[in-house]
Amino acid sequence: MNVKLQRAFTLIESLVSIAVIVLLAAIIVPVVTKVRENSQRVTGLSNLRQLGTAVQLFTSDFGFYPPGAARDLDENRAGQGAWYDIISPYLGARGDNTSYTGGGTKKPVLPVFDSPAKAIPTDEPMVAFIANRHVMPDRMYGNPDTRPSPIRPTEVFRPSHLILLMDGVQNPTTGVVRPYTLSMTALQGSGPKSERYFSPFPNVDDGSYYPRFRHWSSEGSQDGSMQVLFADGHVDYIENGKLKLKNIIVGE
Repeated sequence: MNVKLQRAFTLIESLVSIAVIVLLAAIIVPVVTKVRENSQRVTGLSNLRQLGTAVQLFTSDFGFYPPGAARDLDENRAGQGAWYDIISPYLGARGDNTSYTGGGTKKPVLPVFDSPAKAIPTDEPMVAFIANRHVMPDRMYGNPDTRPSPIRPTEVFRPSHLILLMDGVQNPTTGVVRPYTLSMTALQGSGPKSERYFSPFPNVDDGSYYPRFRHWSSEGSQDGSMQVLFADGHVDYIENGKLKLKNIIVGE
């Protein structure tokens, strides 16, 4: 009777196979991670562009930028609530703010308000961007350092430099982003005031009213960069520590 013996892998062959697998993983994993990050960046910029279109349509209809928050705005014709409530009809939502529920934890049904790059994932789409209160002021809660009247495009001298929306800090528990900025860091540098920089932000998701620099910067800095929508409708990145006064304050 002939017996065929099956040849098994030797120890050296097994080690070589494992080494090849580890090498391939070392090559593939960073590539996959980079592709995912690039996809997140593209989606975030695309969402901001759509929000920019909605803001421009609102501004065309009413003659001013949507406020960060408002109650009974313009005899209620422009809706009420936070900025994302007010522009939602221009993005396909029915009614003024029927797609939203619950005060400061409002969650839009529309994914365009969200960003896949946010650090704290949420079960449903939630607002990931924060409004610049100097252009989109609070007209609901009456914060003392905001303008009571809306901002008109004619007041903006440099629309290609002035930010409307930017990545926002999340609440570490709920993932909620505040509707608009309040406090900012101190200015640094010399020269014209409008060209001076804000000091680097803490850049942690602690529920504050700060912008969040959630993307890697062009130089690979840990401080990161944030995606921003400017008043002229274009989108771009600004690195932490390179945000200028003219990017935030109207008229600078």
